[in-house]
Amino acid sequence: MNPRKGAYRVLSKVLYKETYSNIALNEEIQKGDYEDKDSNLLTELVYGTIEKLLTLNFGIDHFSKMKTKKMDEATRLILQMGAYQILFLDRIPDFAIANEAGKLANVYAKRSKGFINGVLRNMMRRKEEIPWPKKEENFVEYLSVNYSYPTWLVEELLTYYPKEFTEGFLRASGEPPPLYFRVNPLKIQKEEVLKVLKEQGLEVETTDLLFEAVKVKGLKNITGFQPLKEGWVHIQDISSMLAAKFLDPKPGEKIIDICSAPGGKTTHMAQLMENKGKIIARDIFPHKLRLIEEHSRRLGISIIETQEFSGENLDEGSLGEADRVLVDAPCSGLGVIRRKPEIKYRIQKESLKSLQNLQLAILENAAKYVKPGGVLLYSTCTIHPLENHGVTESFLQKHQEFIPVDLKEESKGGLENFPDIFTAWGELASFPQIHEMDGFYIRKFRKQ
Repeated sequence: MNPRKGAYRVLSKVLYKETYSNIALNEEIQKGDYEDKDSNLLTELVYGTIEKLLTLNFGIDHFSKMKTKKMDEATRLILQMGAYQILFLDRIPDFAIANEAGKLANVYAKRSKGFINGVLRNMMRRKEEIPWPKKEENFVEYLSVNYSYPTWLVEELLTYYPKEFTEGFLRASGEPPPLYFRVNPLKIQKEEVLKVLKEQGLEVETTDLLFEAVKVKGLKNITGFQPLKEGWVHIQDISSMLAAKFLDPKPGEKIIDICSAPGGKTTHMAQLMENKGKIIARDIFPHKLRLIEEHSRRLGISIIETQEFSGENLDEGSLGEADRVLVDAPCSGLGVIRRKPEIKYRIQKESLKSLQNLQLAILENAAKYVKPGGVLLYSTCTIHPLENHGVTESFLQKHQEFIPVDLKEESKGGLENFPDIFTAWGELASFPQIHEMDGFYIRKFRKQ
């Protein structure tokens, strides 16, 4: 299989049909017969092109009389892929880049072949002439073009965070994320898993933060990977694992997971409960609920009951019934951009306010399911303060029957030593450039 054609197919789905990059890429790799080196190039082209999209447009626009925003989709995409290889992949010779771009044009943009060839060859010869924005002259434009973020989003982040902090976040959000496995004690012990992973030539690293978390390096293809297939482990970032850990579900309890898909936190809670009790896992998408059911079967979990239900609606039949309720709210996703780089182009400024209203509405409904003495936990994978502290403070103003829990005081296993991971209000707020985990927010409440 041709990795550049594969990358073109994936990028078309991601950029023009709003498919998520990880889903489209996995589908392409699974259905294609790619050798390891081709699979690696395919992955590099997909994530690299998306990650640097606005940077590439800036470079292309310098050499093209027709600006990228006015080009047809096929022409623009072939140019973006070619520009990424020219500007960021030194190991690929120029003639190969031009030839492969020509092959793609023959299939997808025949009328633009000459134009594409001219722009790319011009860039090859004169790429040192591109007038990249200078940090000291226009900081916002510099961040926008250098790290490929829409100008409005850069300005939004600078409203809440200092310049150096913001640039550090943008830089870290463009770097490859670490891979963490969550060991499943319902099927296997941690030492056995570590032995298997090492025997397969992987580099593994444990952490004092979470006993069940294992950092893995060297895994090239998860398709058919035995520890995953057998349900011995589950892929989940350590920041996400902390949500279930701080919720602290106990065997025999009744838990309601309001926005449960794709099920990482749900299945983690079931493990912590030793598969004893009941978890109601809700979501609005049937196909995502089926994914939770598949994960449950693979992991040997039987206490999860999935329900198609919107957190915006109130379930009168569940009032005051749950020992603990988890609200992993729908959010802008700014904390996981390094995993889904397309997020930064899809989020719109006008949607942020409606997101906050939705988050608060879901949290207020969820609060009604908690028993007196029970626990409510709110989490997101964003770093936007208004989606995090803003929402939970608004909630507390209306619901004084809920007392915030200081997570720093509850912390066990070394988290309290992490620099600034806990806020002055006892919330957890992680950032990839500081904590080497996804950007994440957690706040916990106890009902009087």
